[in-house]
Parts: sequence; C-alpha cells; structure tokens
Amino acid sequence: MTVPSFHVEAKKIAYRQSRDGLVVSFVIHPNDMPDALAVAPLGQRYMLALAAIGDDERPMTTVLEPLVKQPVKGNPFTASERGKERYASASDMERARTRAVMLPKDARFQAWAMPAPVQYGKTLAVDVALVEQFIRDTCCAGESRKLIAEDETCYRAFVVMETQYLIETNQMAEPR
Repeated sequence: MTVPSFHVEAKKIAYRQSRDGLVVSFVIHPNDMPDALAVAPLGQRYMLALAAIGDDERPMTTVLEPLVKQPVKGNPFTASERGKERYASASDMERARTRAVMLPKDARFQAWAMPAPVQYGKTLAVDVALVEQFIRDTCCAGESRKLIAEDETCYRAFVVMETQYLIETNQMAEPR
C-alpha cells in the first residue's frame, strides 16, 4: 500500500518528559517545511522513520551500545526503573518536589536561574547550592523544597517558576 508522505532534514534540539510521554523536539529549516505538515492540526498523528545522516547528506549507520543495567540484588528493577515507577505513581505535588531537586543540577536551568558572572574574560561556574537556594527563595520563602509537596502555595509558585523557565528556554510553547 502506498500513502502520501514527505521527508525533511531535521535536527534534534530537545528531549524531555511530559505527562503523556517523552517529547523529542526537532528543528526544520523553513525552506524544507512541507506545507502538509505546517497546516496539519495540532494532535495529528504521524508515523516517523528516522535515519541519521552524515555531512555528505547520506544515511549513516549508528551503533548505539546498549546500556548495561545491573539489577539491584533481589529486585528485578534497576534503580532508574524504580525511580520512574515512583515518579509515575506520585501526586503532582510530589513530582514537582522531585523536579525541584533535579533542576539545580541541570546546566540550562543553572544558566537561566543565575547567569554565571564573568571575571577577567572567563565565565565562572555556578554553584549548585546557590541554585538550590534560588528555588527555595523563589518558591518556599527560603524554607525547604519539601514544602513544594506539602504546601499548595509553594507548589503553585514552583510551577509558575518552572513554566517561566521552560518558556524562556524554548522548551515549552508560550500560552496564547
């Protein structure tokens, strides 16, 4: 069976997790954007076939070594899988607290929260503890980030801050 299709060159620019699954973002040059894709309604489903290409514009083989996972003794799940299960079954406020703990380690968030100072032509590294304090000050009146999972006001402040970060770093579309 033959169906209408199109092909474009795209570059992966973002990878994140949403409530519905994993979001992989690609950028397509405006001259390469197929009209059918541009005018398709949001939510339109597609089947994707992706192939890595080299500088010569030809498909190339990529060898991805499988990640070797060592199960925890007496448990069939790895620590990462258990964490994913715990996150998936947590409440929205508990998920937000988890993200509040993980965000300070993210270089993009660090740069957004505290643009690194420049001294003598060199950019100085941002201290993770300062970024953690930024979250506490912004969302929890300087108190523990645990409050994000316990106090509705702290939770809402965190969601507002996180949404602003995602919009300003082009990881989320701005609401209209």
